[in-house]
Amino acid sequence: MCMGGGSAATITVPDYKKYDQQFDLQKASIEQAANTSTLTAQADLNSALRAKQDASTQLLLAKQQQADDTNAAAMRLAQVVGPPPREEHAKPPEIGVDERGIKGKKGKSSLRIGKVARTSGKGAGLNIT
Repeated sequence: MCMGGGSAATITVPDYKKYDQQFDLQKASIEQAANTSTLTAQADLNSALRAKQDASTQLLLAKQQQADDTNAAAMRLAQVVGPPPREEHAKPPEIGVDERGIKGKKGKSSLRIGKVARTSGKGAGLNIT
């Protein structure tokens, strides 16, 4: 219960447009600063990528030039030297008697073991004196 007299209270609403404008300006400046740093970083990355691609292209061109030079030198050398000599035909390996250089019988008779010739008849058979 209110006791008192007086006039009715009036509520005045402040002007929020000024606050909204100030907030929007601050928000825009923060976004611009963030976007500027992002764009700067992106530009740096793009330039680094371009530099890498340029270096890679230069390296590829140098390798191609070196390969062409090597090929040209090989062609000049091949013309000076001429074609290589013919290769000898393969021969079967020499094994066994052929390898040792022994000249002997061939065939089945060469596989038999010969008897050793005795020089004297002594000691053979029964001797009774």
